[in-house]
Amino acid sequence: MFTESNVVAIASILFVVALYKPIKKFVLSFLDEKIQEAIKEIEHARNLRVEAEQYLEESKKKLAEAEKTAVEIIEKANERSQFIISDIENQLKAISDRKLEDSLARIAQQEQQIISELKAQTVELTIKYVEESLISELSKDAQMSLIDNSLKKAAKMVN
Repeated sequence: MFTESNVVAIASILFVVALYKPIKKFVLSFLDEKIQEAIKEIEHARNLRVEAEQYLEESKKKLAEAEKTAVEIIEKANERSQFIISDIENQLKAISDRKLEDSLARIAQQEQQIISELKAQTVELTIKYVEESLISELSKDAQMSLIDNSLKKAAKMVN
């Protein structure tokens, strides 16, 4: 019954039973340490996740505010540009109207000047024609009297 292989088997069993408790204690304490480390890392990861979610929410709020501000800025810029365009159009219309009025006034002035010049030329030519006609047909005294009267009438017509 106590053969060498039985003794070795019993010794091995007793050796395993004797070492079981210290090895079990060592393995369990090692596993407990690893579990505690894993729990700490999980807690740290959870905290980081919560912080990241908070930062994400803050970033989303800031992005929404920035987009809203951008839209407001664009709307104000559009309103301002419309105002500027309208103002420029009004100024251009006023300038155009003034230039048109000035041009019409100059045209009217030139028209009056041309009419005055034509009247003067007509009177002058008429006087020359009448003078030439009268010289050939009237006496000198009658000619002078007629010329004086004609000049007075012509002066009244020109003015």
